[in-house]
Amino acid sequence: MYRLLLIITSILLFVFLAGCDPKKISEEVLEKEMDIDVNEIVKEIKYSDSMYLVFYTFDTEVTQHEKVEKFVDVLNIAFYQGNSKNGYKFLGERSWVHNNHPKHFESYYSNMLFSDDKEDIHVNFGRIHNPEIVEVEVGNDDSGYFDAEIFEKNGTRFFYKIYTNNEKKFQENDGGLWSRGFIARGITKDGEILLEQ
Repeated sequence: MYRLLLIITSILLFVFLAGCDPKKISEEVLEKEMDIDVNEIVKEIKYSDSMYLVFYTFDTEVTQHEKVEKFVDVLNIAFYQGNSKNGYKFLGERSWVHNNHPKHFESYYSNMLFSDDKEDIHVNFGRIHNPEIVEVEVGNDDSGYFDAEIFEKNGTRFFYKIYTNNEKKFQENDGGLWSRGFIARGITKDGEILLEQ
């Protein structure tokens, strides 16, 4: 009897824990919501109770001055809200600003601008190519510099820094407020700044 009770309890515990396991946002969800072909989901970060930041790669073409330029394995981010039970809703952002220095790192910037009273979210992120870079800082001379998070996937190192307007120093200009954009800079173990972009 004791053995049967132990088996039933174990099965119920397994079913309960399996049901509570949060499912990650899949490539299919990204592709459906954003109408692009996703190469890979690199990382998913829980930003708040119901908001997620997803790093992914894709291929694209950009037309500038009637010239088509192909970009392969572009790193980008998307914000999602929801959960695996009720589904996920795409909040943004698909646009990106890209600076590439193949020797040191790629640097991207994107943001999520809210129209209501929520605070805007900014993200500097990228891929680190130079093994001498052990630290990445994001910021500017006005606001200061902040350490970016670094993570690795399949031998490639990535960085990101999420920040809000509270971390930016604003100045008055022609009756309004403005702030210089944040840059990323790669730093060696000796403290040498290899690249700022």
